[in-house]
Amino acid sequence: MGWEDIAAEKRARIEATIPQEWRIKTADIEGSMMNVPSECGLLSKTELSITESSATELVSKLASGGLKSVDVTRAFCKRAAIAHQLVYFAIIQLRLVADFIG
Repeated sequence: MGWEDIAAEKRARIEATIPQEWRIKTADIEGSMMNVPSECGLLSKTELSITESSATELVSKLASGGLKSVDVTRAFCKRAAIAHQLVYFAIIQLRLVADFIG
């Protein structure tokens, strides 16, 4: 088994672990991928705020009871799922460009 097979298997395993409700529709990706987390509709305003907070802010809010650890964990898991999907989408786009050019 070559590296490409190993990579494909790993991508399939990662994709299988992303809940259906956390999946991005390809049509949601337009322009800069940096905007996808805030524009794709998967993260609530609270989850966006959590994932854009500094570690210091999160620790303070967790210590004061302003946030629950389960909510922070879920927000970062959802953001990671978005990132995994964007990386895979970028790889596909780069392959298409490379095939077109080369």
